[in-house]
Amino acid sequence: MSALLRTKRIAWALGVFLATLVLTFSYVSGRRYLNALQWVEQTQDVVHGVEAVVSGVRDLESGARGYMITADPVFLEGHEAVGRRITERLEKLRGMLRDDPRQLERLVQLERLVGEKRAFLSENIQLRSAGNRALVEQRTASRRGKVLMDDVVDTASQIEREQRRLLAQRRSEAARTQGETIAAIGAGAVVMLVLLGLSFLGLARDAEEVRAAASALAESEERYRMLVENVSDLVVIHGPGGELRYVSPSVEGLLGRTPTEAAAVSGFSLLHPEDVASVRYSLQKFQSGAVQTGGVTCRLRRRDGEYRWFEFRVTRVNGVDGGLSHYQSSGRDITVRRQLEQRLAVQAEELRKLSLRDGLTGLYNRRGFLELSAQVVRVAEREKHRLALLFVDLDGLKVINDELGHGHGDRAIVEAAELLSSTCRATDLVARLGGDEFVVLASNVEGEGIEILKDRLDRARAQLNDQTGRPYQVSFSMGVATFDPAAPVAIESLLIEADARMYQAKGERRRPNSRPVDALSSVA
Repeated sequence: MSALLRTKRIAWALGVFLATLVLTFSYVSGRRYLNALQWVEQTQDVVHGVEAVVSGVRDLESGARGYMITADPVFLEGHEAVGRRITERLEKLRGMLRDDPRQLERLVQLERLVGEKRAFLSENIQLRSAGNRALVEQRTASRRGKVLMDDVVDTASQIEREQRRLLAQRRSEAARTQGETIAAIGAGAVVMLVLLGLSFLGLARDAEEVRAAASALAESEERYRMLVENVSDLVVIHGPGGELRYVSPSVEGLLGRTPTEAAAVSGFSLLHPEDVASVRYSLQKFQSGAVQTGGVTCRLRRRDGEYRWFEFRVTRVNGVDGGLSHYQSSGRDITVRRQLEQRLAVQAEELRKLSLRDGLTGLYNRRGFLELSAQVVRVAEREKHRLALLFVDLDGLKVINDELGHGHGDRAIVEAAELLSSTCRATDLVARLGGDEFVVLASNVEGEGIEILKDRLDRARAQLNDQTGRPYQVSFSMGVATFDPAAPVAIESLLIEADARMYQAKGERRRPNSRPVDALSSVA
């Protein structure tokens, strides 16, 4: 009996030793597994942090670009806050990468590039605030800002690629460690089953319940984490048909509805009628599996009837059988951004129109003349009527500038523009090509129409020159080219022809034995 008891004691001692050994190995493997999971999570956080830094720099660049174009301070709203967030992200990344010298070196380079990019944008903003738009355009044309942005994106990509490589490696380590842990637990279970017998069946059932509870807890924690991280966004879970299964509490502040009220209505009933078709099309792509993750932009109706623009990030979630389970989406209100984009588009169109005018005279400049004259020529060709193009040169501008100063020269140019504008018809196109050169494109000109126009201009010029106290006289040289719809030519060809005839008229005036004539009559 004593031998049997001794054998049992040895067996139990050996069993306890083996169980302790297995449990110790299980504990160590579990700790390794948890550490591996922590490394995976930290690696993901680094990737997200780098993406947030790049996104923040892009936001700073977008706001600065809008301010450069419009000088509207609304584009700089949140500028400082974005800068602080970038700095905080970089500091946090430095802490996470302190044990990786190569990644830390790349991060230092990224911090330097981000600092240079922010300094470049700040200098542009200060220059634009001071009204030095020309220097801002010169700095923009140097493409320094784009080169800095490309370097920021390239350095961030290097960090992300290395982190994704580490992520794959650490996930593999986590999976291997998990396998070792499971094997150790299995071995311990076998040993304990041998020692304790059927009493461990209840423990197995408890373990299954613990795993189910852990899975439910993990799912609950994941949902809670998503809600906490997107507390200001609208988080929605959709069924396969688009029906609402869950709506985050933020819906009350965004749409004026409680989560229960929002989930009780059809998701399509909240959409703007013009957006229903595009959203259905996007939903079909998710349902077919052609798209797993994508963006959807649409308008949602608040309780008070106002429609607000939202930008959603939608993810397809598959079930255990591989089929569609549901969709998860997170959306933010972008109404203010859309309004700013529309305002920027209107202002850009206004700037384009301003670029067609000469700043000194208010007449169309060369670009404006070429754009509008092309339309006039098309109409003349379609309607079968003739055009006359007058190339007008203001005589003696260099002498006026040299002897009286550029102020008088500018005044002479303005007076010439006013003479042409007041003499020509409202339907005629009058432009200043640059310097002392003007052009008039007259429509429906037949017979003596050009001579009549010249005569009116001559009388107006003489009346101006007869004014007392004038330090200079205004005179013109002119060349004429006609457009025949039966043999149409480009407006550039008419300009060349009229210019040549104008210089021919100047040459005839300068011949020693030529009859003195007025510049207006010197028309080829």
